[in-house]
Formats: sequence, structure tokens, C-alpha cells
Amino acid sequence: MHTHFINYDGQPLAEVVITDPSPATLAIVEMVEFWSGGEWALHRAAGDYEKAFCSVLAMFLLTQRREPKDDEGWLPLDGTHGIQLQKYYHYDFDEDLIEIS
Repeated sequence: MHTHFINYDGQPLAEVVITDPSPATLAIVEMVEFWSGGEWALHRAAGDYEKAFCSVLAMFLLTQRREPKDDEGWLPLDGTHGIQLQKYYHYDFDEDLIEIS
């Protein structure tokens, strides 16, 4: 199990926990490869699918101002696929301020 902290403008935006790496890896690869911006996110993340996933998730949270739920290309982030969105906060969007650790 490991956790990704997604920050925006130096402030917390979301916390994603990979609870089970095997299904999470498959789910993340499936989602990133489905999204039209997934290739660019993967390039920006130097081929790291988890970071690419977190980047696209951050963009979704910032632009939609809600958790992805029943949206095309998104699997549930409730732990059923080994990925759980623990926390997220609402901010006004500026893509250049996203940090992933």
C-alpha cells in the first residue's frame, strides 16, 4: 500500500491510496490509456502511470469540482479496484500549480 499526495499551488488537493497494487496497476493503465489526454499525462510523468493517473485526476477534480463518479473512462475510486480517493479539496484551476509526490 502506498499513498500519493496531490498538491495544487502548494496546498493539498487530494490524497490517493493504492490499497492493492495488482488490480490498481491494471485499472490505472486501463484508465490512462483510455483518456484522450492520457498519452500527454504519461509523457509529462516520464512514463510513470501512477503519476499520470494522479495528474489527470487532479485536472478532473479542478475542472469538474467533484469526484469522478459514473464518468466515462473512470473506474470507481472507492477501493474496489485497489485505488481509493481518500480526500479532496476544491480550488480554482491553474494546471501549472499541480504537484505530485
